[in-house]
Amino acid sequence: MAEPSVFHKDGRRLFIIDGEPRVADEDLAKDLQMARKRSIRWNLIDANRDGLMMLGSIFQIDPQARQLLRHDPDGVVQPPFDKAVAERLLELLKIEGLIDPSKRGEKPKINFLNAEQAKFLIVMSGMPKGRDLLVDLIRLEKAWRDGTLQPAGPAVPPPPVASAALPPPAPPQRVTGISHDGVVYELEDGVLHVIDESLYRTAGFDPRRMRALFSDLSGVGPVPVSASVEGALLLSLRHVELVVGVMRRDFGSPPGVGVNSIVATLRDHGAGYLQVVAGTIIDPVGPDGVSRQYAAGRAGGPKVLAKPPVPFLRGDDRRLRIRFSVLAMAFGMFERSLAEEVRFHRAGLPGEVFERLEVQHGVDLAAFYLDEVQAKVLGDLLGLDASGVVDRLFVDQVELEVDNHRKRMEDLAELEAREDGVLSNPTITQTLADLKEKVLALSSLQDDLPRLSCAIAEIGGRAVPEGGYWRRLGRALWGR
Repeated sequence: MAEPSVFHKDGRRLFIIDGEPRVADEDLAKDLQMARKRSIRWNLIDANRDGLMMLGSIFQIDPQARQLLRHDPDGVVQPPFDKAVAERLLELLKIEGLIDPSKRGEKPKINFLNAEQAKFLIVMSGMPKGRDLLVDLIRLEKAWRDGTLQPAGPAVPPPPVASAALPPPAPPQRVTGISHDGVVYELEDGVLHVIDESLYRTAGFDPRRMRALFSDLSGVGPVPVSASVEGALLLSLRHVELVVGVMRRDFGSPPGVGVNSIVATLRDHGAGYLQVVAGTIIDPVGPDGVSRQYAAGRAGGPKVLAKPPVPFLRGDDRRLRIRFSVLAMAFGMFERSLAEEVRFHRAGLPGEVFERLEVQHGVDLAAFYLDEVQAKVLGDLLGLDASGVVDRLFVDQVELEVDNHRKRMEDLAELEAREDGVLSNPTITQTLADLKEKVLALSSLQDDLPRLSCAIAEIGGRAVPEGGYWRRLGRALWGR
């Protein structure tokens, strides 16, 4: 494979990979003026992958694995190209500013599209700038094929961040003993860990049995020593998953409900949804950078209880709302991608977005529910023709609720008819009347029971008299 290169013209650029000009997905999103450049991978590329594959292969660079892959139209992912080719392309991406080496954390994969695929996405996006961009892209490709487009100048490595003469920066101050929902966590090399004692107390595990597993924990990663609790160990997300799985399988110990919260906290921190600020774990999703749940807990307010997920719900205002996962399926998006878009556009949606904690697959997560107007506005902000899709979803749900109500009314009418039929049966009516008469007869004898007891005590071993009172009692009890 030839060495990758980049060409520039009039503020636009082409990457030459395997001898063919290609456009980076983020450049295409920028030219289309999308609100978030990386959302092009979820909203356009993943949603239209079948159509793109009909127009050729897609090259994809993975900065984490430092590999260059090719996705062929038949669905086969070819083995990575030569490492030198991938390193050269990564160097170009750093110089061009598509990869920022100073930022920590996971770096997303970048897709490179050929000219036909780029034109297809421009048409499918329906963005206002699509027509002008399509014309510019056709002219840019023609200039490259005619040989009038010159490659960019020699690659210049980025300047060093700091001079070698300066002393190394001081290590960051370590925050220990982070308490969150009754569980103690610690940061170790930027990774959130839970203290082992908090884990077995929350999960209800026997500490002696749990300690017997510690020799196996090093197999999934190092086990640091706690700096806030003497003699305690720090467990990462992989450690917790291993302990919970082994305790459930080998010792028959089902974990307590708090384990779901621990797993969700460790997972969300690793994904960047939770942050540690001043020794406190917060969820920066609110307009002021602090979530409502954290603000309520900080002020001593009520906590939100975990509830099972439902496709639709109605609040106190009786307004119908749809769950974000159902809306993501209708939009052809991933659940997490739509959740990120809701967080990003939350301030621009009309009214209050309903949010609650739910249990899904054994893990607590925050779920969004949008009403009909909010769903349509979100679709418009994402560049989707969402009006018809949203109308159909809400109309189908209303019709389903009407059908369920009609069925319940029919069942109620059937039960009432059965009750009328039972009461109109002469045999059953006579039996009920006889039972009622006997109950009244027994009730009339209630006042005579104390006197009867006294009479029996006075009679003792004598014969029971045959007349009057005893005869009436026998007729009432035995019908004779």
